[in-house]
Amino acid sequence: MRPSDHFFTELDRIAKRADLSEAERAFVRMTAPVVGEDAAEELFRSWIDRYGSGQAPSYERLGYIAAFIIGEYDDATMKLGDEDWETIRDIVSAEAESMNLDELTRLMGELVSRGALD
Repeated sequence: MRPSDHFFTELDRIAKRADLSEAERAFVRMTAPVVGEDAAEELFRSWIDRYGSGQAPSYERLGYIAAFIIGEYDDATMKLGDEDWETIRDIVSAEAESMNLDELTRLMGELVSRGALD
């Protein structure tokens, strides 16, 4: 099982309890090794602002963001919108100096291929 598959399973369990603080801990634990804790927390906050409020938060989108960050995003089955890509770009760019160069290069290359660095 890929880490993103495990994360989606964990999100299903979290969604049943509607526990946003647990979702944040799981998301940060999954993505912080790649982008750093500050960027992971900022990505989570941006998800809360866009998809996490209301009666039914879009945990699926949170999973898509995590999958992208850890390099397991699947264009065929996962969909993020232009605003999502721009937010990811802005947050990753802001934390670029503290990130591993290989991870930063991978993420920026992926963002370029999606037209998010225009």
